[in-house]
Amino acid sequence: MTLVSAALAVAAPVAAAAPRPSRAPVPAAPSGPGATRTALTRALDALVTRHGIPGVAAEVSDPRRGRWSAARGVADLTTRRPMRAEDRFRIGSVSKTFTATVVVQLAAEGRIGLDAPVERYLPGLLRGDGHDGRTITVGQLLQHTSGLPDHVESVTGLPVEAWRYRHFEPRELIATALALPRPDKPWHYSTTLDHQDARRRERHRTRRRGGGHPAGTGRWSRRAPAAAASPSP
Repeated sequence: MTLVSAALAVAAPVAAAAPRPSRAPVPAAPSGPGATRTALTRALDALVTRHGIPGVAAEVSDPRRGRWSAARGVADLTTRRPMRAEDRFRIGSVSKTFTATVVVQLAAEGRIGLDAPVERYLPGLLRGDGHDGRTITVGQLLQHTSGLPDHVESVTGLPVEAWRYRHFEPRELIATALALPRPDKPWHYSTTLDHQDARRRERHRTRRRGGGHPAGTGRWSRRAPAAAASPSP
C-alpha cells in the first residue's frame, strides 16, 4: 500500500482557485516511479502557482518503491525561506481520521454506542441555543449531521497571527461553537465534533487506567503532564 501525506503552509490567505476549465478527454497517465514523482511535483507546483498556497510539502511511502518527498513554495513570506519537506506542520483536520478511528474501535469493544446520545458520555456539555446532547448521537458527530456549528467559523475573518499561537481548551471551543448561528443544511462540516469525540475518547482511556472523574459527574479536568505537551510548531 502506498501512503501519501501532504501539508500546506498557511502563512497567508489562500487565493481564490482558478475557474475550472471545460472537461476534455484525459490521456492515460504513464506508470512507474518516475511518472509518480512527476505527477506529484506538478500537483504541488499547481497549488503554489495556480491556487496561491505559499508553500506545500508531500511525502510518499511505498514498500515497493521506497520513501521520498517533495516541496514547493516558501515556508516564510517575510524571509522567503524555501519550503522543506522535513518542515513541521500542525496536522489540522487529519486528526479527525485518528479520532474517528478510535471512537469506532471503542464502539466495536462495546464501550461506546454509535446510536447513543452524547449526553450519556459527556453530560451537560451540549446545552444551549437549541442544541441538546440528549438528542444528538455519537454517530451523528462522526457523520457531521448533528446540526452543530463549526467553531472555526468564529476566527475565519481574523488575521492568522491573531490566533495562530493561542491555546484553546476543548470546552472553550465547544462553547464558542454553540453560540454561533445554526447550520442551514442537514450536513455541515464541523471541527467542533472532533473535540467532543476526543474528550469522549480520553474519558474512556482514563477510566481504563483507573483515573479521571466517575461517569455522570459532567466534569473533566484531566491534563497531560507539562513534560508531555507538544511544542509549538
